[in-house]
Amino acid sequence: VTPAVLRRYLVNIYYVRSCREPTGSGGVCQSSDDGGNPIPTLVRVELGAGPAWVITPLVEGIEDMQIDYGLDIPPSVAASESDGAPDLYSTGTYSEGTTAMTPDDWANVVAVKIHLLARSVEQEPGYQDAKSYNMGLAGSVSFTAAADKPYTRHVFTQQVRLVNPSGRRAQ
Repeated sequence: VTPAVLRRYLVNIYYVRSCREPTGSGGVCQSSDDGGNPIPTLVRVELGAGPAWVITPLVEGIEDMQIDYGLDIPPSVAASESDGAPDLYSTGTYSEGTTAMTPDDWANVVAVKIHLLARSVEQEPGYQDAKSYNMGLAGSVSFTAAADKPYTRHVFTQQVRLVNPSGRRAQ
């Protein structure tokens, strides 16, 4: 058996914060942040020296992020061979009333689909967003509040192969 190439393990956490620069205690966003018009922001938290968490705002205008996990089902469960390619996708959570993924399921994750909903940083005078945005298995998002409507939006979706687990199976 040929072992898969080893890759460095990184500890990064990504999340969407409701403002760019929080002023509340403990880093909590306030309605007065960002000049009274809070800008949702994609943020990365990484494990640094010490150890200490390093918080880095990455992209302004990211309103929502959803991740679908691609599982390569082992041959004992599925009719096809385990080939490193996803056979099905799951959200991995309890939120949809389905059974959560087990530790064995997490070991079969070979890809992720990342869905990002981006909005303009500035309001567009006269624009009313009446669209619905597909965020993968998490469902669609639409905006009804008047304060949320004057922004243009776009969903970006990308599938990412997880090299270590899929590489071992693809041989």
